[in-house]
Amino acid sequence: MLLVLTGTGLLAALALVAVPRTAPFGALMAVAALAGASVVGFQGLWITMLAELAPAGRVGATTGFAITFTVTAVTLTPPVLGLVADLAGTYRAIWVVLSGLLALAFIPAVLVHEPRDRLAS
Repeated sequence: MLLVLTGTGLLAALALVAVPRTAPFGALMAVAALAGASVVGFQGLWITMLAELAPAGRVGATTGFAITFTVTAVTLTPPVLGLVADLAGTYRAIWVVLSGLLALAFIPAVLVHEPRDRLAS
C-alpha cells in the first residue's frame, strides 16, 4: 500500500504540473484532492510499518525518531517550496520538486521487505 500511495502521489504531482491553467476548477480540485490524500495518507502506514519492523524494545525509539523526522519535514517544507515558487516564478515548480522527491521515495520503499515469519501471523 505504501508503494501504491507513493505512485499515486507521484502521478497526481505530475498531473498538477501538466494541468493547464484553463482547466475547470472541479478538475483542479480533483487532482489536488488526489495528491493531498496520497501524499499525506502514507504517514499512518509508514509509522505502523516501522513499529512492526523495529527490534523488540526499540518500537518507541523507532517511531519517535520517525515522527520527529516527519514533523521536521512538515515544518521546513512550506517555506522551502515557497522559495522554490518565488525563484521560479510559478507554482508548477513546486509540483516538479514534489515529483522528484516522490520518485526518490521509491528507493527506500522498495528496499523494505517484511520478514516471512510476520507474514504468517
